[in-house]
Amino acid sequence: MSALINVAAGFVATIVTAPVIAFFIVYYAVKKTGKAHKTAFKRAVDFTVLLFMLSVYFIVLETWGLPIGWWILLGLLITAVMFTIYHWRHYDDIDLFRLVRGVWRMQFIIYFSLYWILVLAGFYLHMSS
Repeated sequence: MSALINVAAGFVATIVTAPVIAFFIVYYAVKKTGKAHKTAFKRAVDFTVLLFMLSVYFIVLETWGLPIGWWILLGLLITAVMFTIYHWRHYDDIDLFRLVRGVWRMQFIIYFSLYWILVLAGFYLHMSS
């Protein structure tokens, strides 16, 4: 039982520290079910947003010792408010599912970018010290 727990913990740690791997696993799994490229990409985005958020949180925590959980929640809330205002002004009514999906995918763009910026910054800091 202990070996199974260690394997599971190692798998989870790998996925959290390397969400790009998880992205490609989900993408190829959905693609193999016969879905189109666009659908597979969207599903991979939807399933890995939380992993990118966690990775950014832990990279910042380990690199600079800053717990940024509240900043992540605040950024999510601000994005949701901005999208809600946009939908309110440009559409007849607010489609909640479409709104949440848009906010969620915007978080992917934000945290995917932050992930790579932090990975590159970490490499630079490690190499320069």
